[in-house]
Amino acid sequence: MLTLAIRNQSGNQGSSLAWTVLCVWPQNAPTALNTLAQLALNWGWIPEAEEVLWHAALKFPKQPLAADLAPDLYMARRDTAGLRRVYQASMQRDPKDKSARNDYASLSLLCGKDLPTAHRYAAELYTVNLAIRFSPPPMLSPFTSRARQTGDRGLAGV
Repeated sequence: MLTLAIRNQSGNQGSSLAWTVLCVWPQNAPTALNTLAQLALNWGWIPEAEEVLWHAALKFPKQPLAADLAPDLYMARRDTAGLRRVYQASMQRDPKDKSARNDYASLSLLCGKDLPTAHRYAAELYTVNLAIRFSPPPMLSPFTSRARQTGDRGLAGV
């Protein structure tokens, strides 16, 4: 709150030092960093929030809150490069996250960045989704296996 008061009274110069001191305090506590980032966002201090979120994401990659807040930050600013960076970090946090992989591939293709990787991810995801889409639903498989055993063609035999 002191940092906010200093910025409101004396502008960015005075609050910069207070913010720097404030950022040193919670460096080893992910919850405190996330709280600090949320405060900065609530105050409209976007660059400061971004700095804290990336610090938290890099220092504590398994903590979900920093990764969850960052996409909203970049979407609000319409920052495609930043959003792409977030999804790249999400993939590093969880390599099996198909949603992050899909979003990273889509944004990379749209931006024309890292095209070989984006094409590979898109092809892999397409292949997986195609296999899921055209596999028989689990509840129909007992019926189809019974029909194969008895030779019953159902309505097709009428």
